[in-house]
Amino acid sequence: MLTNISPGDYKLQIKAYAYDNKWPEQTTELMIIISQPFWRTWWFVSILATVIAGTAYALYQRRINQIKEKANLDKQLTEFEMKALHAQMNPHFVFNCLNSIKEMILHDEKQNASRYLSKFAQLIRTNLEESRQGFITVKQCIDHLQQYLEMEKIRFEKFDYSIEIQPELPKDAHMAPMLVQPLVENAIWHGLQKQAGERNLQIRFYRSGLQLVCEIEDNGIGFLQSQRNKLASHATHHSLGIANIHERLTVLNEKYKMNCSLKITDRSELPGEKSSGTLAILRLNI
Repeated sequence: MLTNISPGDYKLQIKAYAYDNKWPEQTTELMIIISQPFWRTWWFVSILATVIAGTAYALYQRRINQIKEKANLDKQLTEFEMKALHAQMNPHFVFNCLNSIKEMILHDEKQNASRYLSKFAQLIRTNLEESRQGFITVKQCIDHLQQYLEMEKIRFEKFDYSIEIQPELPKDAHMAPMLVQPLVENAIWHGLQKQAGERNLQIRFYRSGLQLVCEIEDNGIGFLQSQRNKLASHATHHSLGIANIHERLTVLNEKYKMNCSLKITDRSELPGEKSSGTLAILRLNI
């Protein structure tokens, strides 16, 4: 048997003769053509090369598009973080803080003025530090809130607040910065400030599956009335702050494949709820 023969054209001669030479020798010639295996043919190599080149180009383009998309998301996230910083340290907010310090000094409340100025400086420093960080810990967020609320407590005494933290919630878990304080600020200045009588603010942090949930609940005038007041006074800071939070959550979801969300509800719309106020629920991946 002939095996392992290279491709090509061959002649096979077969001779037959009798063992005792009683009849003459006979010769037969056969032409044998062994073709190239298909994977060594020029057309297969050409197709394979085209497929490889096309796949490589497609992967290259996909990688380029991914890099461009990531760069675009990074740019958007940076822009929204700067907007968030500006929203938290807007001129109106700074002016009110400085004006409060001035009023305390004029009324000879030097101790309060000194405390307020110290907390105000701490808050500005914390905001600037957080603006340079992609993520902060839950503990940093809570400490930041404590700074802000203690400062507001000096300026706006007639409200009580509480911060509840689920024991199972890891304090070193990471979250996006500059998302919670604007919601708390809105609750105070667009809800509680306009409310007569007892004013309460409750902030709750707890874990739900793979998400950190932050609930900000107040017994102020309510989200719907706040919106009506905003329209009547042509105010924009409140709506821009909330819009910025929604935009940042959208970019975080796209960039990091998260499922972050913000829902703001007027308490009068909740089942069985008779009190006025607003409930904001912020969900973040941790």
